[in-house]
Amino acid sequence: MKLTSPDIQRDTSSAISTEVINEIIRDIGDSLFAIFVDESCDMSSKEQMTIVLRYVDKGHVIESFVGYDGASNMRALVAVAKKHS
Repeated sequence: MKLTSPDIQRDTSSAISTEVINEIIRDIGDSLFAIFVDESCDMSSKEQMTIVLRYVDKGHVIESFVGYDGASNMRALVAVAKKHS
């Protein structure tokens, strides 16, 4: 069985990214954290956004890359963050 269809790849990627984000949120727990957001447009004027979380875990600063996508697709990430706030 080949798992190469775009729908299967998109669903797999979405499931993995949700689990990674949830694990990062568990790691942060009640600690203070910062969210870095950088938005820019490419040559075709398409908005793109990068999100990084920074927090301290056992005295070490951790930076976790959360996502890079079209700005309009980041709504799912914001929904997950609000769910855990």
